[in-house]
Amino acid sequence: MANDEPDYYSVTKEVTMPDYFRAVGTGLLYAGSLSIPADTPLITPVSTTITLVAGRIVAITVKFAPGCHDMVGVRIKYGTTQIFPATADTWVYGDSESVKSGYDYPIDTSPYQLTVEGISPGTTYAHKIQVRVEMIT
Repeated sequence: MANDEPDYYSVTKEVTMPDYFRAVGTGLLYAGSLSIPADTPLITPVSTTITLVAGRIVAITVKFAPGCHDMVGVRIKYGTTQIFPATADTWVYGDSESVKSGYDYPIDTSPYQLTVEGISPGTTYAHKIQVRVEMIT
């Protein structure tokens, strides 16, 4: 992405959610991205944070761009607890795909932040993944 192009995935906005969410609260969509340098090892992942509000996570989507070849891994934590993928100390890998998981996970302790971590052992090029978090408040 050229420096003068906007990063459309780094915006936070309110979205219209399906009817079953409207009865519970406001639907919110948070988005972030993580640039992972080539050959980032498992023992030293890169990370970024996504700041949320108090509420409940109902879905997380991670988008892998073409060229990741299932060699780029991502995991997401709330505090010290890994919530994506659900099994601790594991990573989600992908290539040209979006991986989505549904949740009913409370975000009720400040700071209301998720930590997105990424690795890319054995890769030759840097990669950028996109993360979307759907919440209700």
